[in-house]
Order: sequence, then structure tokens, then C-alpha cells
Amino acid sequence: MIYWAAVGFLCLGLVNLDFRHHWWRGQGFRLAIGAPLVAAYVYLAMPPLVFPQSLPLLLLTFAPNAFYSTLLAVRTWVVARRIVSIHREPVLPYFSIAVILVLILGVMQIAPVVDAGGLRDLTHAQASTALPKPIEPSLLRVVPEEAATFEGEKVVGQLGAYYTVGTYTVQKAAGKLVWVAPLEFRDIIKWLTRRASPGVVVVSAQSPDQGAELLRDQPMTYIPSAFLNDNLMRHVYFRYGNRVLLETTVQLDDQRKAWYICTLGRPTVGDGGMVVTGAVIVDPVSGAMQYYARERFSALPRWVTRVVPPDLALAYNTWFGLYVHGWWNAHLGERDVHLPARPEVFGILRSGDEFAWFVDHTSPASTDASMTGFTYMNAVSGAMTYYTSVGGYFSSTAAENAVASNGL
Repeated sequence: MIYWAAVGFLCLGLVNLDFRHHWWRGQGFRLAIGAPLVAAYVYLAMPPLVFPQSLPLLLLTFAPNAFYSTLLAVRTWVVARRIVSIHREPVLPYFSIAVILVLILGVMQIAPVVDAGGLRDLTHAQASTALPKPIEPSLLRVVPEEAATFEGEKVVGQLGAYYTVGTYTVQKAAGKLVWVAPLEFRDIIKWLTRRASPGVVVVSAQSPDQGAELLRDQPMTYIPSAFLNDNLMRHVYFRYGNRVLLETTVQLDDQRKAWYICTLGRPTVGDGGMVVTGAVIVDPVSGAMQYYARERFSALPRWVTRVVPPDLALAYNTWFGLYVHGWWNAHLGERDVHLPARPEVFGILRSGDEFAWFVDHTSPASTDASMTGFTYMNAVSGAMTYYTSVGGYFSSTAAENAVASNGL
């Protein structure tokens, strides 16, 4: 349904604005050429149908339509100089609509600048002067993604002729931090011959001595590297294409069965200010989907430990510290500005088996090595707390540099 709605919406840009004579002939020609191209584009690109942000998408079809109509107008103008009875093609309506669409696009682009305070308000962050309960050292993530990738390649074996290990995501499984990655098809030929992925690779994120494990319980049909309607993103788009697909992560339930969690959202400040609006749990074997609106995240299965994407968590941290006094202060005065000390958030296990995103903050001064505070963001609800009682501590990057320069 969403697919055909997107095709119909983009075909609006193919409208023939010459309503005087033989309108249907001109309109039919535009649709005959443009509609198949639009259908192919929507199928391949899967543009989210989110309004009003989707309005500038009409330029994809309206711009070629206006160009074609302008060529007709030029040709008619040349012929009309000799044959007075020939009417001239209208050009001004195309130009006017194109200007309106470009203006809408411009407004969407500058809205995050004009409403920088709105970006900061999206975080709903709470500041606290108290210190949170310390994290158990045994629960810390000590295995980096690079090491997990190296371990995972060892268990693929002869399957490597057909599959490659996909993107690793850190998560909680059975009370421990693990790296999980699906086996993805190498190319379309491998997909045509196999049609299903044998499973996922699991690597401990807490124990460097624990080897990788290949779970091959059920063949997975709907995965990101599949093609046509078996592609996971397209499978979700056909039903939920009126939202933006922010992230897909494979997660394990209590029986160690793999599921895909697809995070959906929408921009709220022009083209920026993305917020999570819901999540879809997809069975990669059957393709069955279950949608949970953000208001119902408390009803999510307990094994779903991350919904908020790490890049969105980092963006929220940046907006929270950068726009404390608006856009101009962020780029000129920098009063009270603090930024994430590193360009990534760190997945950790807190008390009560809560999986959260952590990042420390520092001042924007390149010579400042101190930590101004740190945040914990619940990876499911998105609730964020900024802790400020950390005076006298190095930032994480400064601590790393100090260790590296020690030469030990």
C-alpha cells in the first residue's frame, strides 16, 4: 500500500499544466514515460513518505517534466512565428511550482539552524549532580568490534564462499554483553543459489578469551543483503514506509533465536531533529512483523535491549551540549558549551540489566583535557541523564592519549 502511495505521490510531478487543448495526450505521454521510471525508483530507493519533508521529492519528477515542457514551449515559439494559430505552451506555472518546491527544500535545510533550541529540547535530558551506581568491572565491554570481527571470521569456515559476516551490533543477551552479526549474502548470485542465511555469529564483548559461536538453528530469508522482496528493508518499507527506517539490528531472544529489530522515526525540525516513533520486530524466517509505537515500548519483550540507534544517541548528546544557549552561542560565544569527547557512544550494562549508551563530555577547547560530565541514555526508551559531579577527571580521549604517551 505504501509503495503505490509513494508512486502516486511522485507521479504528481508529471502533471501536464497545459489544460487548453489535447491535455490528455500530453498527460498520457508523460505518464507512459515517467510512471515506469517512478515505480522502479520507489522500489529500489524506498523513499520514506513523511510529510511535509517528502514534498521536495516532487522535484525528482517535476524538474524533468518542467524541462520537457520548456523544450516544447521553445519549439512552439519558433513554429508560432510562422503559424499564428498555434498556441504557446505555458512555462510560468512550471517555473512557479519549481520555485515553491525549492523554497520548501531550503526551509527544511535551514530549520535546524533557526530552531537549534528545538533540537536540544528533543533530548528531554535530565541533569543530575549525584553520581550513579558504579558499573561492575566484569560487565564492561572489553572486546572491541575489530577483535569481534577477527574472531567471527574463524567460525565461518567454508560458508565464506557464499556468505560474509555482516555488521556487528553490541547488545545484551542472557545478561551479558555480546557482539552479534548476521551472515550476509556475498552477491546476488549467492542469493539466487542459497536464498537463505544459515544464521548469526555471536562473540562475547566481555571475555577476550571466549571464542566466537555460529548459531545455525533456523535459515533466515529476510535479511539486509537479500534482494527483491526478500530484502529486509524493502519488506518493512512496504508496510511502514510512512516512517524513516533508522536502523536494523539482529537481536537474540531468551532461546537464542535471532530477530530483527527495525527502528522507525521521523524528522521533527525540518529535515533534522529525528525522533524514534516506533519499532518493528521482524521474524527473519517467516517475515512476520509486529509493530510497537513508542508509547508502547514498555510492552516490548524483555530481550529487546536496544532500539535507539547509536548515531542518534550521539546526535542527541551533541545537540544537548552544543545548543545550550542557541545556535549563535554554539558557534561564536561557546558559553557553557560541552560536547561528546569522542565521535561515538559506548554500549554498557547498568544495574538491573539495563543496556545504555554512555559518552563523556568535555569543553570544545582543543587544549582542555577535563571531563565536564557524562550521560547515560537508555537504549530502549531514550531517557537520558547528564551527570556533572565529575570534577578532576580526564576525558576519555585525554586518558587514552596519556596512556599512549606513557610509553609503557
